[in-house]
Amino acid sequence: MLGILDSGEGGRLTLAMLRRFYKREDVILLADRERAPYGLLSRGELIRTVEDRAEALLSLGVRRIIVGCCTASTVCPYIDSAVLSAVIPIIAPTARRAISVSESGRIALLATRATVESCAFGEYIDSVEGVDAQTLVGMVESGERDGSVSFGCALEIERLLSGLKSRADTLILGCTHFPALEATLGALGRKYGIRSTVSSVREGVLHALSLLGEEKYEGGVSRERTTPEKIKAHNAPRKKKRKGRYLKMAKYRRGRINDAVARELAVALGNVREPKVVDNFVSITRAEVAPDLKYAQVYFSCIGSFDEAAQGLKKCTGMLRHHLAVTLNLRITPELNFVKDGSMEHGARIAKLLAEIKTESGESDSEGEAQE
Repeated sequence: MLGILDSGEGGRLTLAMLRRFYKREDVILLADRERAPYGLLSRGELIRTVEDRAEALLSLGVRRIIVGCCTASTVCPYIDSAVLSAVIPIIAPTARRAISVSESGRIALLATRATVESCAFGEYIDSVEGVDAQTLVGMVESGERDGSVSFGCALEIERLLSGLKSRADTLILGCTHFPALEATLGALGRKYGIRSTVSSVREGVLHALSLLGEEKYEGGVSRERTTPEKIKAHNAPRKKKRKGRYLKMAKYRRGRINDAVARELAVALGNVREPKVVDNFVSITRAEVAPDLKYAQVYFSCIGSFDEAAQGLKKCTGMLRHHLAVTLNLRITPELNFVKDGSMEHGARIAKLLAEIKTESGESDSEGEAQE
């Protein structure tokens, strides 16, 4: 039986990663919410906490313990030797992976304040720039995830990445909470030269499996020959080469993209403070995205001046595209072209014509009865 020691929501992410590759044994997860987050504990408190939690897991019959939290891993060399023999820390394998991935040798570390101040990654990496991202831990605990990232969370990530001074090309996600935002961090990181991200959770789990003698992973693919991303691709069902089906699926996918773009733009309009948009009560009705995703025709309606509303939306185009880039995992963020939606006016005109026809038919019926 295996054990996972972590704090709060990060423990669930570590467990999910472990279950992707290893399903042969029972796993006990100790998601310590009582002392979470570990990043705010003093060094002495952290050592005592890790020792107590590890001893509790060993008393339940656990043979090895994966310490998923990087902050807890920084104090593992200082805990009791009887407990240390069963503990699998994750800092060393994560650092080795980052070194192998980085092309320039410049690496940035996104972690809690305690992990950054411990300089534990500096023992393995010559040039690493630590960034205190304690605020993101609370955001993940409150429910922030890839695909539904709030505007405030995106701004916080932008603030953290824009403060990098080393021009790093590799970003270490040094907290078990951060894989929940890995896609968003990777997408926004490309603006600042980040080419690849290294998750401490993934590398720690794979290192633990190698120590347990598990040379074969999910799908019978060896760690030496591939990466977790290739494992997932290897296990994915093969698509049949049927042209008609592909055309149908492509049309269906574009319809979903249209709905998603219109929905997210409507959400983003709630944060717009442009007077020409707010005063004219602008609302997004639908969107049509080109097949190559480069352009999107966005239809809107308003109660007021359409010309002013269009000018206001044009001013907000940058912010709206940024919201789409953060919330939608699209290969390309489309250029937005705002067009007046005349469907409501058309519907009102049809209703008016029908009412006139009904009125005229009623008058003709009354005239016929009078003649009789």
